[in-house]
Amino acid sequence: MKEKNVSLLNSKSNVGRNSQGITLIALVVTIVVLLILAGITITFVLGENGIINMAQRAADKTNQAGEQEQKDFENINNWINENTNNSNGGTIKPVEPTNIDDWIFYEENGTITITGYKGRDTEVVVPNSIGGVPVTKIAGN
Repeated sequence: MKEKNVSLLNSKSNVGRNSQGITLIALVVTIVVLLILAGITITFVLGENGIINMAQRAADKTNQAGEQEQKDFENINNWINENTNNSNGGTIKPVEPTNIDDWIFYEENGTITITGYKGRDTEVVVPNSIGGVPVTKIAGN
């Protein structure tokens, strides 16, 4: 009987070793998988096309757009100041047509409505007054 008990003990200790070996392999595989996932995550966060660089580029583009918008506002303000009688938002300087016969318009109640242009120029400035009468409307025929 003693021999039988000894062989059972030996087989139990082998099962324990095999179980510990499998657990150790599973642990190593898990660590390797975690390291791979950590590397991929770091690449997505810190890489050339990573989240941080993309956010930085977006912030730079936003700042550039803000600067461009500020320049555009300054240009508009300068244009308004150049085309008014004073820099305090005064009346717009009169723009009379060079050839009144090129314009189709009618006068009604002290204002002019332009309904067309029959001149040959391809680039024109729409007058804001004709014969000293303000143009208040541009309409189709």
